[in-house]
Amino acid sequence: MKGLGEVGPLGNKVFDILEYKYNVLLFIYPIESDNVCGFTYKKDDKVHVFVNSNMSRGLQNFVCAHELYHVIQNKSMYSDNLIVCDTNDISEELSEKDIESEERKANYFAASFLLPVDVIKERFNGFNSKYQNEAELMMEIIKLQRMYEVPYKMIIKRLYEAGIIAEDIFKKLITLEERVLEMCSLLDNEVCEDLKCLRESDKRKYNSLNAVKTAVEVYSKFGLSFSRLEQILEKYDKTPFEFDIVNKTIDPLDIDLGSFGIADKEKEDEN
Repeated sequence: MKGLGEVGPLGNKVFDILEYKYNVLLFIYPIESDNVCGFTYKKDDKVHVFVNSNMSRGLQNFVCAHELYHVIQNKSMYSDNLIVCDTNDISEELSEKDIESEERKANYFAASFLLPVDVIKERFNGFNSKYQNEAELMMEIIKLQRMYEVPYKMIIKRLYEAGIIAEDIFKKLITLEERVLEMCSLLDNEVCEDLKCLRESDKRKYNSLNAVKTAVEVYSKFGLSFSRLEQILEKYDKTPFEFDIVNKTIDPLDIDLGSFGIADKEKEDEN
């Protein structure tokens, strides 16, 4: 579809596809809310997408691909249309019966886009004979998760959708998610570190309008106050000193006004 999903692994490159291929204004920012994983908003002829970076990096990739579906499907949607996706909409569970049809489609698109079924079938070909025990299967899932930078549950769901595992195995593997890092110890340290990063929030702060660059330029050219520059940059975990900007201070003139007879005049005025 649209030439997407043909080259992989994509991982966090999905953000670049959304921003540059579809000319979307992208906003990534951490907010302490389960009510907003992401949203798509159209204002006039411009589409804005927000992704909450307070979620794990793997889940952010999934949310971004989920929002990409809304961008593609709603390219002609009317202005001021807002689609907000919460933790109930962004589902990796087997049952999505309580989720609206469009959100289910967006989830399926995101999973198919980030981890094509051909990859799953090729990697797990001969599942029953290849993996003799639970640990071997888990390690293969871990390696796949690291390569494709997607949530663990999404991989399990893809295995089920591809007919590789039965529902009982799906439910068992879901309960083993907390053992992922433990199983990583059976692999090399680099894999462990990558998986830890993927499972953690990076609290990234970014927007397509590049507020940091704009603030620095306005300060340099048009006299934005230093304190205001600090306030703006602080929102993006930056400081003026990173851009070789220091607060301009005005030193008092060291002049003996008494030699001009001014000091005496001031004293007379005070009296």
